[in-house]
Amino acid sequence: MGFKVFSSLKKDLHDHQIFYPITLDCFLQRASFGKSSHFRFTLDKDQYALFLEDQRQLYIKRMIPSMGDSFSIESGVFQQNFEDQETS
Repeated sequence: MGFKVFSSLKKDLHDHQIFYPITLDCFLQRASFGKSSHFRFTLDKDQYALFLEDQRQLYIKRMIPSMGDSFSIESGVFQQNFEDQETS
């Protein structure tokens, strides 16, 4: 879903001759496609675990440039932070 929205946004900007440098990673970092509770209740336990792991890997990838190649975050810590974000 995120890629379709990103592609549509990028095409619209280009069609209006607005050449804004946006990358998929930056777009997804700022985009909100739902709260974690939505994913928790619509995905089964295994699907939610895979979703969280994908989100954790994306987070690590985004943080490595500023934190260094050895940056990591444990799954449980990431899940707690990810789910706490919707209550903040």
